[in-house]
Amino acid sequence: MTLKLALRRMPALALPRRAAGRARSAGPTSTLWGESTFAQQAWDRSRAASLRWAVAGAVVGGVIGGVAFAPASWLAQAVASASGERVLL
Repeated sequence: MTLKLALRRMPALALPRRAAGRARSAGPTSTLWGESTFAQQAWDRSRAASLRWAVAGAVVGGVIGGVAFAPASWLAQAVASASGERVLL
């Protein structure tokens, strides 16, 4: 039994045939300029978002650090003025 005859009997094992008349190309058919432009736009948006998050983190960290490490005299003065001088620290 020859290989061709065996492949006719078992079509699942047959190798795919190339379409006649189609030339094989050495590389991609598009220049990919459109994809790179979209990638550049996505990168710019990502950079802008990271800058916003960095600024927001610095502001929140500064506020929390200012409250956490404020001098005790500032805290005592704030408590005294808020309570109408009824509570003194």
